Amino acid sequence: MLRICSGKSSLSRNHKHFLRAETFLSILEDILDEVLRHGFKKFLIVNGHGGNRRPLRLFVRKMLEKEKRIQLYILADPLTPVRSIIEEVRETEVYEHACEVETSIMMSLSPGLVKLERVKGKAVLGKRRLIEHIETMVDWQGYAPMGYVGDPTKASSDKGQVILEGWIQAIVQIIRAVKEDRDYEKILLEYYSRKNLRT
Repeated sequence: MLRICSGKSSLSRNHKHFLRAETFLSILEDILDEVLRHGFKKFLIVNGHGGNRRPLRLFVRKMLEKEKRIQLYILADPLTPVRSIIEEVRETEVYEHACEVETSIMMSLSPGLVKLERVKGKAVLGKRRLIEHIETMVDWQGYAPMGYVGDPTKASSDKGQVILEGWIQAIVQIIRAVKEDRDYEKILLEYYSRKNLRT
């Protein structure tokens, strides 16, 4: 196993100085192509930012369309492996962005970066969707006008440590599962073979 990089670039249209989706996906494809060129057959992306979820899911589809001969695994939602732990430690009803959970994680990792004195209390939230079942360009802005969700003042380093320890164990299990996976390549090659017969 080779750790490529922990990219500091991601996608977030809510903030300045972020990459465009096309640029983000192009960088990922360039990295993937180099990994493939050097003989690696499996590629695991562990995402650390909610704004990357959709582009990463699109990336998987694009790589399949381009018939990349690599087994691409993506953990798009970084909190998925620890949802049960989060349910045990959280006090607040809502969590998602700069909330009790994410703030707890940061307090555990890098407490000097957390500025709880700037928090204006529990976030005032709008409607999750302007129109039920329909996504718009301003859903997030309408939902989280304060820029955060939930109540970060309920965060603690101890909660963050519990979440992180569980997350590390989950990532170890994911890596083992990826290494042991023997089905992906067979399914992928069969799919490409059938696809090419239809064209």
